[in-house]
Amino acid sequence: MNDSYPKIIQIEPTTICNFHCPMCIRETWKEAKIHFPLDLFERMAKNNFPHADHIVLMGIGEVLTHPHFIEMIQLTEKYLPAHGTFEFTTNGALLTKKQADRILEASGKKLKRIIVSLESSCLEKLKHSRPEASEALFEHIKYLATQRRQGKFEILAIESVFTKSNMHDLLDLIRFCANVPVDALYVTHLLPHSEDMMKEVAYSTISKESWEVSQHLMTESWKLIHDLLFVAWKRMEIQGNFNTVIQGIQKIQTDGNTQKIDLNPAGIWATLQKQEILQDVERIFGQAKQLAIDLHLTLDLPNIYPEVNNRVCPFVERDAALITVHGEVVLCFDFMHPSIAIVNDHERTENPVSFGNLHKQTLTEIWQSPRYTETRALRKKKKLNDLIPWCGDCPFSYANCFYGTSNDVDCYGNEPGCHECLYSADLVRCLF
Repeated sequence: MNDSYPKIIQIEPTTICNFHCPMCIRETWKEAKIHFPLDLFERMAKNNFPHADHIVLMGIGEVLTHPHFIEMIQLTEKYLPAHGTFEFTTNGALLTKKQADRILEASGKKLKRIIVSLESSCLEKLKHSRPEASEALFEHIKYLATQRRQGKFEILAIESVFTKSNMHDLLDLIRFCANVPVDALYVTHLLPHSEDMMKEVAYSTISKESWEVSQHLMTESWKLIHDLLFVAWKRMEIQGNFNTVIQGIQKIQTDGNTQKIDLNPAGIWATLQKQEILQDVERIFGQAKQLAIDLHLTLDLPNIYPEVNNRVCPFVERDAALITVHGEVVLCFDFMHPSIAIVNDHERTENPVSFGNLHKQTLTEIWQSPRYTETRALRKKKKLNDLIPWCGDCPFSYANCFYGTSNDVDCYGNEPGCHECLYSADLVRCLF
């Protein structure tokens, strides 16, 4: 672990946006929306960027709404070391030819990647997730592609939020990306912040390990219940079947204990009810992988089921610091702003957790502080599952468990709590 300085610094330039996307966390906020102060950015750039490998300009808002975004890029280019690079993410609507030229001129040779958010290559469908989008957005992407081919920056990528509503648009989006062309398509699942958005989820929080142990028995149990309720002539046969199911339950409990896997009956049952959707996702992802190979496009897909024994913290693994628009230094996205998330069939309060504020301390002081160092060290461990619980497999997660009400603390006593982190499970993606 880098104990002296973060290798990656991500800064949230603004929480203001020109879009009002229904899936965005901003739509549930009550806090004031502001820009990152330019004077604080300049002080950070001068003191911290020379020690960094990479700068990420991205947060909850649209970076191009910041009135001093060009100056931010100039400061980034000026103070990064010779090997240093930076990137930014945008919804693309404000990235006109004129603005793109200004950004590329200010960037020098250190702009590594531009990521544009896009869910569909069809404008009518895109408007379901991004109502303010227009046909000009596609032209802006095509212009960026011409500049990319001229060597003005290294990577042009598309980021797409995958939901039930747009899942069948993925293959067309891959074709669009290949035709532009862009270099990469990054796909992430949705982190829902409302009941309406929860209906759009196309993944399971039951781990792959738990599902593999229990899915056969759950299928057999469903058939048994079906026969008991709806097939009268089979009711006489059911006693023996019940005994088989009970023996099966005992076996999966034994198997789960042997493999150190918790079993969440309510969550497993909910996953069984979603099997048609999840199997569609598996099929679409398989087709997408092959199409991307055929079209020579880099495609990065999330998990459908978390692999509980392979969880990692994307920020800690990369020695990254995340700084909010208020100057707060936080561990990751889950601790940036007060919000609501819906995970494991319950509502959870996401409380911001800061390790220090740049208006009062330097980033180096905060990064090297005992509390921040210890918090990162815990999440750097290779066996994260032994140290941080995974609520998706816990039978109490669907039963109003106290620890599921917020991200303050988990049932192992870790503060803050990362026990329902969809980023660590590679369901929701950290782009860098």
